[in-house]
Amino acid sequence: MHRRASFSSSPVPTEIQTWLASAESINPKRDRLTESHLSKNERWAPALAHYFALTCALAVLTIEIMKSVTLLSEEQYLLTMRERIDQLKARADLPRYKYATDDQPKLIAYFLKRAVQFGEAAFRTRDLADPLDVSMRVLCDDLIRLSWLAQSESSAAEYAKLPISALCKLARINIEKGHARIVHSPTGKDASVEFLPKLSSLEVKGKTIEEMANESGLEKLYNIIFRIGSLPVHANTYFLNDPEGELAKDALSTLPAINAFLRAIALIADNFPNRATTPEEIMRALGMLRH
Repeated sequence: MHRRASFSSSPVPTEIQTWLASAESINPKRDRLTESHLSKNERWAPALAHYFALTCALAVLTIEIMKSVTLLSEEQYLLTMRERIDQLKARADLPRYKYATDDQPKLIAYFLKRAVQFGEAAFRTRDLADPLDVSMRVLCDDLIRLSWLAQSESSAAEYAKLPISALCKLARINIEKGHARIVHSPTGKDASVEFLPKLSSLEVKGKTIEEMANESGLEKLYNIIFRIGSLPVHANTYFLNDPEGELAKDALSTLPAINAFLRAIALIADNFPNRATTPEEIMRALGMLRH
């Protein structure tokens, strides 16, 4: 989310502080996540921002800048993105994922394939700022979920129950509100009331994305990148929108962030099943942890 900003030249503190001051806005796209192209030490940076005015009120958040790397060209970032996507496809085709029967490798394969799709979507919408922001936020969400379920078989088993639970909840709510019904095929009678207890029994209370982040050691990723990425997802950037002429620059600065997420997702797949990827490794791959 690259929006108009003003910046302080003073050093950025390492802790988030709230200041009572006149509202100053940040440029969370430009200051967000860039990586050094075609290097083993590819990373995002400058990480996120000096000041972010949450409203026109007086609260201003100051966030540590991780590293400073010059933005490269669109062609360079797209080349890296294509390489990342192809690498993820190759990993998804590995026997341990392609022919998986257990929950954990099957779920990792699922997230690899999602990363390929959102990588492809980013590649095709390379000059569209908001779609790129949404893809970045989805990849952030997926990385947190993937990190959590890759920690243990029990976490994966718990996560594997969520899709059926979500479908049952969807059906139950719509039946209760009269938008849908269950029909007994042989008789054509409405069996919705009798079926509701069955739907309810299949619903489970899964962990929130914030809980997964905290348990995975990715609380910082959640509170910085996920939260700021949620603004365009929920259409809460209307007063921060750039002039039309700045949208291409806005889009450009999201590309390295997406590349970094694709890299971190691949890292988790590479380490499985020998070991779980540590939060420090993930944050380092994202350029959000000093070496």
